[in-house]
Amino acid sequence: MKPKNFTIGRLSLWDKEDLLTAESKVDPSLVTHLDICAKCYQAYPIDELITKIRRYNNIDTLHLADDFIPDSEMESVKNKFVNELNVFNFEWSHDCLVNGKHGR
Repeated sequence: MKPKNFTIGRLSLWDKEDLLTAESKVDPSLVTHLDICAKCYQAYPIDELITKIRRYNNIDTLHLADDFIPDSEMESVKNKFVNELNVFNFEWSHDCLVNGKHGR
């Protein structure tokens, strides 16, 4: 069974539940594009999140929602994901959550 948040190589992780579902239902080798939404990012400490998504070892594009990442930490967070996951294309995104910095 394929979860609705996985389509043609692109896996979107809205929250912790999406990540847990993907761990059991998505073949990691098929994921080439990963979207980590703000609620998923917020659900884990950064090192634990990276450990969990490291299983997707064919990622060439990563979009990370920055709603809960302070502007002063964005560069170090980006470097951590790019370096630890060997991501070729990294882009910031946002979810415009009410309690996030874009939903003010």
